[in-house]
Amino acid sequence: MLGQLLVGYNGCMAIQIGLKEARKKKKLSQNGLAGKLDMTVQNIQRIEAGRAKSIPIDTLDKICEVLDCTPGDILIYQPKKAIAT
Repeated sequence: MLGQLLVGYNGCMAIQIGLKEARKKKKLSQNGLAGKLDMTVQNIQRIEAGRAKSIPIDTLDKICEVLDCTPGDILIYQPKKAIAT
């Protein structure tokens, strides 16, 4: 699926979402970030809670630009073995 990054949609994802932490480092509220990204607050909440089925690559690019971070700051890989323990 070109242009989309699948992040999973179950209780045991190997990809953890670090958007909330990155957003708080920049002292932005969910509403403030949503405004800068031209997104709804509900979409920000969905991503932060790990309920998004996918994140479009262009959205990830905008998030990184606004928060001055890298995709690795937002999407953190944790092997399933580490999650299960």
